Amino acid sequence: VVAILLLPTVGESSDRQRRLAVVDRAPAGVADIFAEALAQEAGAPGEAPAVAGTGYAVERVAPDTPLDSLNARVLTEALDAYVILEADILTSGQVALRARNITNRTVLRDVRVAATAAVQAHRLGAAGLDPASISRLMDPVAVSTARITETGEEGGDARSTFFAAYVLAFLMYFVIAMYGHSVMRSVIQEKVTRISEILVSTVRAVRLMAGKIIGVSAAALLQIGIWAALVVGVASQSGTLHERFGVPQSTLEAFRLDPGIGAILLALFVVGFLLYAALFAALGAAMSSEQEAQPFQMVLLLPLIVPLLFLGAITNEPDGSIATFLGQFPLTAPVALPMRLAAAPVPWTQIALSLAGMLLAGSVIAWIAGKIYRAGILATGKKASLSEIVRWIRAA
Repeated sequence: VVAILLLPTVGESSDRQRRLAVVDRAPAGVADIFAEALAQEAGAPGEAPAVAGTGYAVERVAPDTPLDSLNARVLTEALDAYVILEADILTSGQVALRARNITNRTVLRDVRVAATAAVQAHRLGAAGLDPASISRLMDPVAVSTARITETGEEGGDARSTFFAAYVLAFLMYFVIAMYGHSVMRSVIQEKVTRISEILVSTVRAVRLMAGKIIGVSAAALLQIGIWAALVVGVASQSGTLHERFGVPQSTLEAFRLDPGIGAILLALFVVGFLLYAALFAALGAAMSSEQEAQPFQMVLLLPLIVPLLFLGAITNEPDGSIATFLGQFPLTAPVALPMRLAAAPVPWTQIALSLAGMLLAGSVIAWIAGKIYRAGILATGKKASLSEIVRWIRAA
């Protein structure tokens, strides 16, 4: 899970210096500004790259250098790429990049930004304007954000909040989809192997079903706890990740949770997982094989997908009617409520009602699953219709 979250960011960084040649056919001074801007773009503006030895090694070549020779150097990996600054760059506004890999977004961005800075500076100078003064006048205004809570102000930014909400929602969906199937498969296997007939003769079906749900859920939660410990360990090394791999601090900050929020999320996770484990157990109790149950699995997971469709609405208006309803409805609350918590404080009464609703729904579904399980044993091998399942619940 950690790899899924971090690899897209880490993969775009590089731990080596890129070799770039510049064919300088542009007006005097453009190539100098381009090379300086390219060096700055590799790190922060005005600073060296965060990792020593990374960035760009810029080589200036004569304007009449044969391009075939540069192509040969690229093919033999003596160069990573070369840039052609044409004489009409100030009017055409175009720069040519030649490389074996033209899909590297980092290189494309750096070359575009550096060339833009060089051309704009030369145009301003030609107009009698000081590029440095213009740059200072055009400096953007940054917005410093802080969340107001009952205990005071808490730091944070919009990107890390959105990232945290997305990660929490994805993890909840992923875990329930994976381990819910395990609960269903366990129930079906007992029916197919006729072990359930022996068990039901000594234990009430409802208690047997509750024990199965809790047992499989405990094993799943243990493994998830190990993953959580790994995430905490990764978050504790935020300085190393930032310096070594260039992972943004906002991404690392998203892994840091307030202990109180962490406890609420843990409770939501456990209760929500038990609720869906009961749903999958009920599905397994009504089916005779995994193939027969497969088309219905996505139906059970649809309520978890709904909050993901409203991710923008929930993070933009965490106290709005859509976010509040999805956070209170038992089948969507396991995903929607963590997203609300990531965006803004949620009243304790709503959290308590959501947990109580999920516990009540899970208990009722587990009771129904036990009834279906008891009656379904006698119909093993037969495909049950919805009307038959309703009749089993009423008769049991």
